[in-house]
Amino acid sequence: MKALPIEQIKLQYPDEWVLVGNPNLGDKSTVGSIMKRLVSGVVLLHSKDKREVAYKGYEARKGYKSVTLIFTGDVPKKRKFWL
Repeated sequence: MKALPIEQIKLQYPDEWVLVGNPNLGDKSTVGSIMKRLVSGVVLLHSKDKREVAYKGYEARKGYKSVTLIFTGDVPKKRKFWL
């Protein structure tokens, strides 16, 4: 699979949970969340349902050195996600 830039991931999978394999986090001196640092990665799974990605993610991540889970939509300021 080919790595996609974060902008393209957001366009293709709006308001979805996306499991990204081999994430390129860019400049390590950048302070902030994974979403602020993520430059590109391989889309392994995507869904509107976070649980679906979590359950299927174990199998999908095989063969990848690292993975991260992102949400491509807007998160309300006071919303907290428990991972």
